[in-house]
Amino acid sequence: MTKLNYLIISILMLVCNIYYAQNIKFHVKGGLNISNTKFSVIKNEISSDRDYDNRLSFNIGGAIDFRIYKQTRLQIELLYSEQGKVINYPNIPQQIIFELDQIIMPVLFKFKTFNELYVLTGGYLGYVINAQDVMNGVQFKDDGINNFDYGVSLGLQYQFNFGGFIDARYSLGLADLSSVEFPKSSIEWVYKNRLLQFGIGYQF
Repeated sequence: MTKLNYLIISILMLVCNIYYAQNIKFHVKGGLNISNTKFSVIKNEISSDRDYDNRLSFNIGGAIDFRIYKQTRLQIELLYSEQGKVINYPNIPQQIIFELDQIIMPVLFKFKTFNELYVLTGGYLGYVINAQDVMNGVQFKDDGINNFDYGVSLGLQYQFNFGGFIDARYSLGLADLSSVEFPKSSIEWVYKNRLLQFGIGYQF
């Protein structure tokens, strides 16, 4: 049997398992984003990290989850997530907000611990839909950003009896979103997302 046949059979078994489990739940959710970046500048083979302030914003979207094994569930989300960073100059009363807004799809395993507390672990895929700098209310489009993002996530979720839930998670971006590279540019930028999320929601 070829690898393709194994893949097709595995997918069919997963679909059948989801169907017969009859334990599919739908979520709506939203919450607070605290975002920043792992940002480095490379010049003449010397790398220097840059520190920035957090951007506070929000995320909103929905999810579906289903049992895959006993106390383990799989949760797949689709979120609009506003991310980025803030640049404050110490000697100049000026602030630049770098807005990096994405559509992200976290895929998370949910492991039940005790009561209704779950550990969330997995990863996410992202697509950048907006990249711009905002200074004094004026917007400047940033063309030095790649669109595709991915990373890993870890968090906790607590579910209440009435259907509501709260969660918190940290996502570590692994993709370098900067398209500024040497030798096209005299320097090379490395931009990787860092995101802390707090959310509330309701499951049906």
